[in-house]
Amino acid sequence: MDGAGPDLSLQEVEAVAAKIGPLETLLLSGGEPTLRNDLPEVVAAFFLSNRLRNVGLPTNGLLPERARLFTRRILELCPGMALDVNVSLDGVGAKHDAIRGVPGAFEKACETVRMVAELRQQCDRLRVNVSTVVFDANWRHLPELLDYVREHLDVNGHYVELLRGAPRDSRLALPPYRALRRINRLVLRNHLLYHGDAEKRRWPHETPYLRELHRWQERVLRGGRWPASCPAGREVAVIESDGRVRACELRGVVGDLRQSAYDLHAVLQSPEAAAERQTIVGTRCSCTHCVFLYEAFAVHGIPNERRRRWLERWLRLRGRLYRIFR
Repeated sequence: MDGAGPDLSLQEVEAVAAKIGPLETLLLSGGEPTLRNDLPEVVAAFFLSNRLRNVGLPTNGLLPERARLFTRRILELCPGMALDVNVSLDGVGAKHDAIRGVPGAFEKACETVRMVAELRQQCDRLRVNVSTVVFDANWRHLPELLDYVREHLDVNGHYVELLRGAPRDSRLALPPYRALRRINRLVLRNHLLYHGDAEKRRWPHETPYLRELHRWQERVLRGGRWPASCPAGREVAVIESDGRVRACELRGVVGDLRQSAYDLHAVLQSPEAAAERQTIVGTRCSCTHCVFLYEAFAVHGIPNERRRRWLERWLRLRGRLYRIFR
C-alpha cells in the first residue's frame, strides 16, 4: 500500500495484543496472510493475551501446502478457538484464472479447500468456506460457481461479498442494481441449502442476519443510508500490517501504533480518532461492507428477537422447499 512501512514484527504484535484486553473475534486480511512466515504465532499472540474465540483467515489458495500447515499450527497453538479458513474463488476454471491473472489459480484454490478441509476430521473447531467477490466481470457466472462449489467442494459455506471501495482498476464496478437484487436472492437460497445439511456446521441464526445484510446493502446502493450508526472506530478497528490504524479500511489513517507505545486504545482515544468517529456519525457514513454491517446488527440488536425468530421459521420453510424442488 502507498506509504506503508515495514510490517510489525512478532514482538511488536505481542506488545499490541498485550494492551488490547478481551477480544472475541480477529479477522485477518491481506494481501495474502499466509505469506507471513510467523502467521500462526501472530494469531497465538492474540489468543493468549485477549481470550480470542474466533478467527477468520482468508487466502487466495495459491499455496495449498502452506495453508494446510498454517491451519494445523494455528489450531495447535490456540486450543478451544474456532477458526474459519475462507478460500477465494471468483469463477469456475479459466474464469477464475483470468480474474486473478494467475494460470492454474482455480485448481490450486480447490486443492487448498480439499487439503484444509481434511483437517476437520481431527478438529471440529475448523470451518472451511469459499468466499467470492461479485463485480461486473463475474456476476453473470455466479450461478455456475455456486453450484460447482456446493456439488464438488466439501465446504461449510459459501460467502458472497460485493466489491467495495474504490478499486485501483477503474474498469471494476458493481453489477446493475436489479442484477444485485437477483444475486442476493440466489445467494440466500444457496445459504439455505447449506443450512439444510446437518453436516455443514454453521451459526444457526445466520440466515436472518444475511437477509438483513442484503436489505441494508440494497438500501445503500439505491442512494440511501444505513438505518443505524456505523460501529467503525468504536466496536471495530483496522490495524494495518505496519501498525497504522484506521476506523475502517475504506477511511483514512487515525494513528500509528509504533508512535503510541503499541496501545490501540490510546490511538482510538486520540483527537484524530474522535474526529473520525464524529465525521462518521455526522455524515451517516454508509457502505456495503459486510463486516461493519454485521457488527452494526450486533450493536443495535437488529433484527430484534421477535423478528429474528419469525425470519428463521420462514427461511427454514423456504430451505425445505428448495431442497424438495431443486
